[in-house]
Amino acid sequence: MGGLSNEGIASGESPEGNDEGDVRVRPGICAALMAAMLILLRGTGFPDTVIMSNGDQLTGQVVTMAEGRLALETEYAGIIDIDWAEAASLWLEEPLPAVLADEREQWVDALPTQEIALSDVVALAPPPPPAPAPVRWKGRVDFGWARAEGNRNTDLGTLTAFAERARPERDRLSLLLDAARGSSEGEETANRARAEGKFDRRTGERAYRYLLAGAGYDRVRDIELRVEVGAGVGRTLVEKPGHLLSAEIGASFVRDAFESGESESDLKLRLGETWQRKVGTGTELRQTLSLLSAADELGDYTAEFVLALSHRLTDRVSLVSKLVNSYDSRPAPGTKRNDFTVATQLGVAFGD
Repeated sequence: MGGLSNEGIASGESPEGNDEGDVRVRPGICAALMAAMLILLRGTGFPDTVIMSNGDQLTGQVVTMAEGRLALETEYAGIIDIDWAEAASLWLEEPLPAVLADEREQWVDALPTQEIALSDVVALAPPPPPAPAPVRWKGRVDFGWARAEGNRNTDLGTLTAFAERARPERDRLSLLLDAARGSSEGEETANRARAEGKFDRRTGERAYRYLLAGAGYDRVRDIELRVEVGAGVGRTLVEKPGHLLSAEIGASFVRDAFESGESESDLKLRLGETWQRKVGTGTELRQTLSLLSAADELGDYTAEFVLALSHRLTDRVSLVSKLVNSYDSRPAPGTKRNDFTVATQLGVAFGD
């Protein structure tokens, strides 16, 4: 009589006039109330909220989501890592860009929506792509001086400077300056200088095109001024860590002005080859060959062979031993076909 049934308690009923009745709210109603509160509070400084599939609620600021992991920055635990597959819903204070499985990008302030399921999202607030590394000049300057006195007096000074500015997989601009001055027993044995600029442009995984322009002189070979402008194609034959081999073929217009006042101009076939190999810790062997042959007479040609061994003394300083052999199949009267220079240089690197 007048008792309270179990059914009344379970259904949330309370005895008439009893303000302290036991009231129970269904979980579904609780979730709906929470969602309504989040919607009302969005844009008022309320933090981002992640509701997990087990009912847990995490608040903070979404940093990013990628590769199935959500990073949420919180005041109570710093940045926490959440398995995206375990999330049931997400509410955001401010909209964020979402990348979908079909590669579309859409701004969202809540997930899921009628159109987007959580499983459709592959990234949320993805970090911007890294900025390309700044393109800087790098290179080295090698210089040397040798003097011997006694039975034979010899002087030799050399200078080589190389700089390049490269954008990986795109192009490269390189500058070269090479000079030597020497004498033996009062006779001039070397007096030459050459400056060259070269631009390479990638056309494939290993192929490239090039343009070059250069000017120089060689007084020992009676060349007052030599100007060369050329173009061609090249290919990297071997490209491995510590090992590089490339070859080039092209055509060049060459004009020589001699000390006698005469001059000649030729269209020449140009062949080039570069080989570079690390042979030990801090030691590198480099060899280059450049050949210019008259297009109408292959027997009329000039060639330059360079072999250099470089050993790093510090991060910036190296000791370089170099052999240079210049050959002219038809030298000027009174000069030799071969011109050898052997030098030891101190090299200083700059740039990255």
